[in-house]
This record gives sequence, C-alpha cells and structure tokens, in this order.
Amino acid sequence: DDSLFVATCGKDMTVRLTSVDRLDDFQPLWLCEHRSPVRGVFFSKDMKHLYSMSRDGCILSICYNLKEDEEGEPKKANENVAERPLYCRPGEWKIANKCFVGGEVFQKVMRCAFDADARLLLAGFSTGVFMLFEVPEMNTLQKMSLGGSALDVVSLGAKGDWLAVGNAEIGQLLVWEWRSETYILKQQGHHWGVQCVAYSPAAGSSLSQRKAMSTADSRPEDKGSMLAGRLLATGGYDGKIKLFNSQSGLCFVTFADHTAPVSALCFTPQGNAVLSASLDGSVRAFDLLRYRNFRTFASPDGLCQFSSLAVDSGGEIVAASTASG
Repeated sequence: DDSLFVATCGKDMTVRLTSVDRLDDFQPLWLCEHRSPVRGVFFSKDMKHLYSMSRDGCILSICYNLKEDEEGEPKKANENVAERPLYCRPGEWKIANKCFVGGEVFQKVMRCAFDADARLLLAGFSTGVFMLFEVPEMNTLQKMSLGGSALDVVSLGAKGDWLAVGNAEIGQLLVWEWRSETYILKQQGHHWGVQCVAYSPAAGSSLSQRKAMSTADSRPEDKGSMLAGRLLATGGYDGKIKLFNSQSGLCFVTFADHTAPVSALCFTPQGNAVLSASLDGSVRAFDLLRYRNFRTFASPDGLCQFSSLAVDSGGEIVAASTASG
C-alpha cells in the first residue's frame, strides 16, 4: 500500500487521510481528536495504525479494523476484495490508545520523528527535553535534557538505535545511542556568534614523520604535525575558542579560559600553538599537543582590551594592540 495514501496534519488541529489517486470504496478520514496544533502524523509498518502527536504532548493511536461477518470471517463482496488496498476494504477507524506526555503545562512539543520498523516515536520539547516512546504500547524508553532551549530538529537512525537532536539557539548537535546510553557525536558552536577565525599554517613533514603517522602508535608530536594546515580556530563572543578539523568539519576541542569576547586569533608559524587576544585584557597561548593554556599575558594595569594580535616568524615574540589605541 506504499505511496497510495497521504496523511497530513497542521495548525487546524486535525489529521487527514487521503488517497493520491481516486480509489473505489475509499473513504477519506478527518480526525478532530486533538486540542492543539498537530506536530506530526505517521503510518505504522503494516498500515493498520496511524500515530499522531500534538503540541500539548498528546499521542494518539488510531487503528483500522476490517469488518467481519457473523461467522467471524471477512466479508467477501467480490473475489477481489482481498487484493484491494487496506483502506479500500470494508472496515472502520477506532481510537486504539491516547496518552499525554511531558508533564509540565509550559512544556510544548516542538518536533517529532518516527521509525516504523523499530516502532519508535521521538519527541523534542520546548524546554530542551527529548523523549523516546515505543508504540503502540506508549512506553517511555528514554528521557534526557539538552539544556533549557527549545529543540529545533529531531531524527531517528535507520534502525532506530541512534537518535539525533539539534538546538539552533546554542548551536548544539547530539547523536545518542539510546540502548547503550553513549554519545556518538556531540557538537556545539558559539553561543552568540563568531568574532574571529584563523587557519593553521601548512607544515611540511619528514619521511620518518609520515611513516609514524601511518602507524597506530605514532607519537603526539607526529599527530600534531599531521593536523598542520587542517585546523580552523574560531573565537566567539562567548569567550570560547574552538578548534575544528577542516576536513571533517568537526570541533574536537574547546578552550573556555577567557571571560570576555575573543577579538583575535593566530597560530604560531610552527603550528604547535594558537594565540588569542580578548577584551578581558589577556593574551593566552594554547598548546595543540596537550590542549592546555600554557601561557597567559596581561597588561600591567589590567585595564586594556586587546583587539588584534601578531606573532613573529620564530614564534617567540607576541604583539597585541588595544581597542583604545
């Protein structure tokens, strides 16, 4: 029955079932059971159930039951009844289950996703909470919080083992393996935007370094050389510095030592450290091998707000200018 019927929902608080093409003996469905805008509607794998979820946390399951005669056998108006699409056979829709989730009145459903094969329903709420349910039993399998901001996107993996949730306000993406309760991926951008960026310099490597990088027991120094020319550093208004692998696009380390917006960034010519200037009046140096703040410079009076930064070709002398000149 795939691609023969379309289920729709919307702000009018209704769920509608229609056919793509005109079909004999098909009766369109118009469900008015919800009391708030419907966030999503989904077919079960056997097409016998329709699951819908509304903004107020109401999960509704309706089932299509075929009509039977007095002996308990399906009616056979003609020999081709069994070959018709399910919804074109004699039957009726009934509410199989209805429940409310979320708890708090102010907690609203923002997004939902469904995996028909795994029979899993995922819901993301306005309070940053996401919940995973098993249908049609409506059992709660998982409940977690991603913070206090509304979730803007939720999705389930192909087999229902992984779930992904995203938050645009804080720039966060989480991929979670719910059965083993482990993180697959966790990424987060800057809260209030990016102030400055810097690209790591390309550094040539020797033949011995390239051989070491191809082995599993390579040294940290060799791994640092391997990333040379592939790192992108970003400084944000939130005072954080993030390092990204430009090939994978993933952030692998975050420095949160500054207490004010980061105004400038630069890498040492050797590519083994990144320097940052901030409006908090400090210039900091971060080691790219051990990922730590190993040096901090500050103005004598502590009243300066640095706005730009430079380092000499030897990586030994650092110059920074203030916003006031």
